[in-house]
Amino acid sequence: MGNITAKFLTWKDNKMTIDKQHENEKLTLVIDGHIDFTTADKLRDSLIPSFDEARELILDFAKVAHISSAGIRVLLAAHKKSKAKGVSLVISNITADVMDTLTKAGFADKLTII
Repeated sequence: MGNITAKFLTWKDNKMTIDKQHENEKLTLVIDGHIDFTTADKLRDSLIPSFDEARELILDFAKVAHISSAGIRVLLAAHKKSKAKGVSLVISNITADVMDTLTKAGFADKLTII
């Protein structure tokens, strides 16, 4: 069977958008905006079903301008769930500011970041 690609907007407000791009067993969530206490729950709600949709989950952070401790908690919970489900979870295209935040919080080495 050939590659099947679908793109649709999952959630949007004035702080963050999440686009899901599904190709075979790989699902990419392209996140644009801030991940903070006002948006972390929406990210979590988009991630939870994603673990049943793909064997490889990529979080594209190219357009993530900021992440707070609430966002970091979501990432750590997603990391734990990915291990339990046997799904590869990767954060890609991370910005310098977000990487700095994860490093200072002591979590950059716990996540797979490319």
